[in-house]
Amino acid sequence: MVDGAMYPLVYSFLPAKSQPVYTMFLTLIKDVCHQYQHQLQLQPTNIFLDYEVAIRNAAYSVFPGINAKGCFPLHPKHVEKSTKTDLQVPYKEDNHIHQIVRRAAVLPLIPTAEVEDVWLNALTNIDQVDTNNNYTSFTDYVTTYWVEQNRHLWNHYKTQGPRTTTYLDGWHSKLKKLVHYPHPNNFKLIKLLKHEEAFNDLTMIQYTAGGKRVAQKRKYVEINNGLEDLKVRHRNQEITTLQFGDAASHLHVE
Repeated sequence: MVDGAMYPLVYSFLPAKSQPVYTMFLTLIKDVCHQYQHQLQLQPTNIFLDYEVAIRNAAYSVFPGINAKGCFPLHPKHVEKSTKTDLQVPYKEDNHIHQIVRRAAVLPLIPTAEVEDVWLNALTNIDQVDTNNNYTSFTDYVTTYWVEQNRHLWNHYKTQGPRTTTYLDGWHSKLKKLVHYPHPNNFKLIKLLKHEEAFNDLTMIQYTAGGKRVAQKRKYVEINNGLEDLKVRHRNQEITTLQFGDAASHLHVE
C-alpha cells in the first residue's frame, strides 16, 4: 500500500476455490520468498479477506497467529441485503427502522467489548416504539450471526487502513474494461497482467524518484479524519459509546 492505494504484487490463476488449493498457493508464496528474496521469512500479522471460510482456514494454517479481518459493509442497504430480510422500503420511510438498520451497520466500528451492550440498547429502543413493520427477522439475524459470532473477523474499531475491498472492485472493473471480452483466454489475460505489472513497477519507480503521487479522494480523507476525531473524543470520555456509534453511522455509512 502506498499513500492509501493498493498495488498488486502477485497474480494467480487457481483451479478451484477450496482450502487445499488456497493452502498450496499461500505456501508457494511463502516458500518463494524464503528461497529467492534473501531468505525473507514471510509471516504477515494481518490478512484482509472476504468471509469465505476456505481461504481464511488456509491462511490460519500457513501463517499461524495471523489476524484475519473481513470486509466492512459500506451502507445499511448492504447490511439489510445480507440478512435476506425485506426492510428496504421501511428503511426509507420509517425512522425507527432506519435507526435500527444504521445501528446494525455501525457495529463493526464499535469497540469489540462493547458491541453487545450497544446492540442490546438498540433492541431495547426499537421494542419500545410503535411500528407496523416486522423487523424481528432482521434483528434476530444480526444478533445470531454478528453479535454472537466472530466479532474478531468483522470488527474494525482498531483497523488502520482500508476497511473494505472497494479498491479490489475498482481494479476488477478496470481489468474488465481493458479485456473487452467476457471470457478471455488465458494467454490474453496473462499478457494484460504483464502490462499491468509493468505499469505498476514504473509507478513505484516514479514515486521513489520523487514523482507526484495520486492523492486519496477527499471524501475518504474526510471520513477517516472524522472517524479518528470521534475515536479520540470517545477515548477521552467526551462522548458515550452510543453517541460515538450514532455519530459514526452518519459519518461512515451515509
